[in-house]
Amino acid sequence: MEQAETMDKMLWESKELNTFGYLSDALWNEEAGQRMPYLREGKVPNGALFDYSHDEKGSLDGRRLALARAELEIQPEVLLKDLLTLPDLQQFTPLQPDLEPLETEWKLAPLDFELVLDRDPFRNSSGGWREVDTSGFEMDAHSSGSLSRQPTGLNANFVRGSITQMPFTPSGMEDTVEDKLKFLNLTPKEIEEGREWVRQADKLPALPPDFVNTQNEDLKAVMTSKPVQVTEFSFEGTVNGIADILDEREMGLVKKLRGLSASSPSAKPVRRNIQADNLRLLEMSGYGDIYRELKPEQFFESGADGNNVLKISSQSDATSSKEWAVKVDVTVPAHDFKDRVPNMAHKYPFELDTFQKRAVLHLENHESVFVAAHTSAGKTVVAEYAIALSLRAKSRCVYTSPIKALSNQKYRDFKRTFEDVGLLTGDVQIEPSAHCLVMTTEILRSMLYRGSEIVRDLDWVVFDEVHYINDSERGVVWEEILIMLPSQVGIVMLSATVPNAVDFANWIGRIKQRKIFVISTPKRPVPLEHHLYVCVGSKMIDKDLIIVNTKGELQAVNHATAVAIQKDFEKKNNIRNMSNNARLPPKQDKTVWLAFMDYVQHKELMPVIAFVFSRNRCDELGDMVSSLDLTTQKEKHLINSFFWRAVSRLNESDRDLPQIKRLEYYLERGVGIHHSGILPILKEAVEMLFQEGVVKILFATETFAMGVNMPARTVVFDSINKHDGLEFRDLRPGEYIQMSGRAGRRGLDKTGNVIILCKMARIPDISKLQQMILGVPMKLESQFRLTYGMILQLLRIGTISITDMMKRSFSEYANISKAPQHQEALDKLTKSKSIQNPDEEIDCGICQQDIEAYFAAFQACKKIRAEVNSQVFSLDSKLLFPGRLVTRRCIDAPVRWGVIVGCPPRQPNEERMLDIMEFVSLDDPDNAVLTRVGAREIHNAVNAIIKADANAIRSLAEAASTNNKSAIKQYKELKEKTAAQVAAATKSRVDVLTPMKDFKMTDVDLVDQWDSLVAMEASLKSFGCIRCPQFYDHMKVFNEKMKHMEEIARLRHLLSNESLQFLPEYRERVGVLKEMRYVDQNNTVTLRGRVACEVSTSEYDLLVAECMFANVFTEREPAEIAALLSGLVFQGKPKDELIVSPLLQEGIELMRSIATMIGIKQREAGMKQATSQMADQLNFGLADVVYNWCGGMKFVDITKMTDVQEGIIVRAMTRLDEVCKNVKNAAKIFGNTRLVDKMEAASKSLKRDIAFVGSLYTCD
Repeated sequence: MEQAETMDKMLWESKELNTFGYLSDALWNEEAGQRMPYLREGKVPNGALFDYSHDEKGSLDGRRLALARAELEIQPEVLLKDLLTLPDLQQFTPLQPDLEPLETEWKLAPLDFELVLDRDPFRNSSGGWREVDTSGFEMDAHSSGSLSRQPTGLNANFVRGSITQMPFTPSGMEDTVEDKLKFLNLTPKEIEEGREWVRQADKLPALPPDFVNTQNEDLKAVMTSKPVQVTEFSFEGTVNGIADILDEREMGLVKKLRGLSASSPSAKPVRRNIQADNLRLLEMSGYGDIYRELKPEQFFESGADGNNVLKISSQSDATSSKEWAVKVDVTVPAHDFKDRVPNMAHKYPFELDTFQKRAVLHLENHESVFVAAHTSAGKTVVAEYAIALSLRAKSRCVYTSPIKALSNQKYRDFKRTFEDVGLLTGDVQIEPSAHCLVMTTEILRSMLYRGSEIVRDLDWVVFDEVHYINDSERGVVWEEILIMLPSQVGIVMLSATVPNAVDFANWIGRIKQRKIFVISTPKRPVPLEHHLYVCVGSKMIDKDLIIVNTKGELQAVNHATAVAIQKDFEKKNNIRNMSNNARLPPKQDKTVWLAFMDYVQHKELMPVIAFVFSRNRCDELGDMVSSLDLTTQKEKHLINSFFWRAVSRLNESDRDLPQIKRLEYYLERGVGIHHSGILPILKEAVEMLFQEGVVKILFATETFAMGVNMPARTVVFDSINKHDGLEFRDLRPGEYIQMSGRAGRRGLDKTGNVIILCKMARIPDISKLQQMILGVPMKLESQFRLTYGMILQLLRIGTISITDMMKRSFSEYANISKAPQHQEALDKLTKSKSIQNPDEEIDCGICQQDIEAYFAAFQACKKIRAEVNSQVFSLDSKLLFPGRLVTRRCIDAPVRWGVIVGCPPRQPNEERMLDIMEFVSLDDPDNAVLTRVGAREIHNAVNAIIKADANAIRSLAEAASTNNKSAIKQYKELKEKTAAQVAAATKSRVDVLTPMKDFKMTDVDLVDQWDSLVAMEASLKSFGCIRCPQFYDHMKVFNEKMKHMEEIARLRHLLSNESLQFLPEYRERVGVLKEMRYVDQNNTVTLRGRVACEVSTSEYDLLVAECMFANVFTEREPAEIAALLSGLVFQGKPKDELIVSPLLQEGIELMRSIATMIGIKQREAGMKQATSQMADQLNFGLADVVYNWCGGMKFVDITKMTDVQEGIIVRAMTRLDEVCKNVKNAAKIFGNTRLVDKMEAASKSLKRDIAFVGSLYTCD
């Protein structure tokens, strides 16, 4: 009994009995029949837990009785017989089972698809119904790019997104992303099993085990069908047209599908069972993304006998040959506009122009448009209507601009029209949940990459100033956004007139798989009149001459008059060779401008925008004309009150800045200055006062012409030359058109006046003026480039590859648009006789021995000969003149003699050309041809000269080509005479002109090349095939075949990703990332890579990340960190020498050394940048300024430390704050809390006073 009580106690203490007194499941591990005898007999065997015997009073213990009842409830059919004999259980009543919980409730499973009606975008007609997967709602933002995924909720990442989130699937990439997601969802075990299957493919049985025992005879017959004969090639073939990726791994996949050994160069037909290839499709899970992207099942097609036949090349996507751009005819009035749009989403107080109506009609149908209209034509109406449509549909619209200032201005304008408007820039976030969001392009790009929930509800995106895509630094952002936009987003693009609008729209339509409607304006609403103002500061001489009238006609007579004035002035003042680009002395310059302003006032041409291409020059001109008083007392009162309301937002100390005082003085007299060196709040004040009409003349740089419609009556060019960062050059037509377009106020002016100042009578050449004023604007050109940030973001996403991005860039559009023609040519060549039956073409025992080796050796000689000749004959040597005999050599013909008959002038950066009369045979002069060839195509020049009448040969050849019988006869006689001279000159031995002896060249490499060439050409005589009597005939056939094969290789190269312009650079950059451990060998982004993704500072992602991992920042004070990071954002050129503390100098040197290390890694990976390029680009010119600003120094004192203008300093501070935020977020990723706190402190110390005062456009 004691043993039983002890065991019971242990059981309860160990909690093996649950609260109801039942044994836990873990103890019921013996057969019931083995336990029951002990219960009945009261014995405790070894290993038993309880003693079930009676106690002295003859009753069971209560707890043991509970155990017995538990066994009865669990297994009554086994226990009843034995237990009924127990005295205490004589009254046992079996429990009635409760079967209600077992009743089946039939509920239909939810569908994981929905039916969608397809529409043909080309015919605008309905197609068939198709199933669309809707199971993505079960996925979240971290694993799916589906629009039906679970929302993230209103958390901190709702607006900007997060690097842990997937972007929404871009339109045009749905299939690619879906296929790659299937692979990404495979478990590591499944992937390894698939790879093992591939490795053991040759040992697998012909049929899968499940198919071997099948009773389906039809299936057996299909699976065991007889082999068919298929011709295969070792060329790198194409799959799915231009969408191929044929790198080394992918080509291995293609060869595996074709059963082609990677080492076999043979192109002979083989016997194979194609059905086995179908089975091997199951192997491809190991190849993952490659398999699904290439869709290898399309390698097979049904043959004539019903068997599957391997496709030699697949057809390209039919849509690639479609025209996606539709040019809208705006010359036809939209008379039925009100009937088609009876209830406009936004009503205007004026009648819309035809182009605006056409745009509205397409927007109502949710069709994307590209509006390329003249400046001030009213493109903003289209943007406003897209916003109104979004507000009506309770969806979202994003308006993007290339610059922050333009975003602020548009925010104010749209806020006045639509109340529900927000603003997102680098440092400002106003009402981010609004249905209309105004933002910069960089913000939208970040939101797309980071899967912002805003994108889910996005209905329209408006791209203003699309021609900004030509910007070399930031143009790539536009391309990335256009590629990344999801399918539900409509696109509205606004641009100045561009010549290739249709091509650009075609590119967008192709990548987004939708039609783009191109709408252009035929003419300006206010015509322009272009003037030359010949100005020397004297009313007797100064003259205004129209150079191009309102009809666009060049007035050459007026230009001649201006030139006459120039000559007369130079003669009277004894001026010679005065350059048009030379700066005038300040006194003369002021005299000219004051005289011109007097003329402008007299002719009532104000307000005037004077475009000047230098910040300092703007300030100088402001000083020159500030002596004039151009405003009334009422206007002065308006200017002063508005200016002081704006300035009152600053600290008292900041109000005394010299720039503020100076600009106040200018504005009071009606003179404004606008450039990047002006404080942002002052620039906004100038813009608002100019719009009010109280600023009479505004000196502005080129950026003022960008964006907001601020027209004037007159536009003046201080000069038509500018420095573009590399050199001084004339304005391009697009630049001139953009700036001159600000002339002419719609509804106020009949014409807009554009005046080019010709100071001191310096008249530009008429051809330059014609090209600039009437020339074609610059085309939209791709500025796509790869950055480490882009590569890491896409590798992080996983479903969108870099090659997907590259293929869809505008830079690849020209090649991709020709894919159908390339595919057609490829199909034609692969079916040619020489390719289908390569061994049947030459039936010659002699030639078959080494004709292929001879061909290879001859081509090697030809390549070296071209390199040598390009150096030797490119010289303007006196040895190459008319009459010199030369030879040309083809592989399938004997050496041909020729004579030089002309040496055309050599064009810059082009190969030297020669006119040669070439004789196929000297015995038959009629076959002589006059041809122009490049110097590298010459085989040899010899030391033989004939007296050929070169001029007569060229003139008679030209006349004979017109079927002039007399000329034909004379030309024939001249050819016979020349052929006789050449034959006589070559009868005896002639020596070849050598680079060393005759051309006096001593370059060591060239001498080595020449010696090697002589030896290689001599070795050609040792080949046996040249002894064949029909060698040239056989070589002609073989050469034709090789040309076909080379063309096939070229076409396949063009149809593959190997032709992508940026593919080599991509591989090099990935090599750098792997070497620096930002991605692993499987291209998976590591922790270091995720940190670099968060930094997002353009080309400095790796530098900042490396500095963070090297603890360059962690041990420093916040002010020091901000000072070091300023080297990434400052772009000015301070004249003063940088003086900083030793600690700060140490940090600068450390950052430069890390940048140099990255440069070395890049060089080792094959990139061509100099190792010091990144280090040299770091600009720490504001390091001491930033350090003291973060230390609390006043801005007025800051400006005394440097010659950098105030506006440049503030702009650097604003960009620096964005970098500090990015570094803080990156530090959170790898848990560096100290750096997080310090970056937060650095950001707070930056954001104060005048550097971060709010925009006038965003305040009430």
